[in-house]
Amino acid sequence: MVTKSALVRECVTKVESLVPRYPKHFYSTEEAKHYIKRVCEASAYNYGLHGDAPYFAKRHVIDKVHFIVALRAYQDGEFHLDIPPAQPGELRRKCPILLLADCN
Repeated sequence: MVTKSALVRECVTKVESLVPRYPKHFYSTEEAKHYIKRVCEASAYNYGLHGDAPYFAKRHVIDKVHFIVALRAYQDGEFHLDIPPAQPGELRRKCPILLLADCN
């Protein structure tokens, strides 16, 4: 049985090879992911997922693959983003977790 992380790695490699080129510009990472999704759909790529896998597991793998492919392409200078991806830890600094005790 293939682990989820191994499946994601395999899919990322395959999806990267499916995208011949990117537009020069996207508004956000989500828009870039949507472009990658359309390329995969046009190629009838199935991500190697079994039909009996739970829906949420399939969605998680597909979303993660699209995100990693988009992020790598952005980091390689394939396209520009109006809203660059958040840096690790940036969201935690901007949106600290509220403790229930703080809500009283």
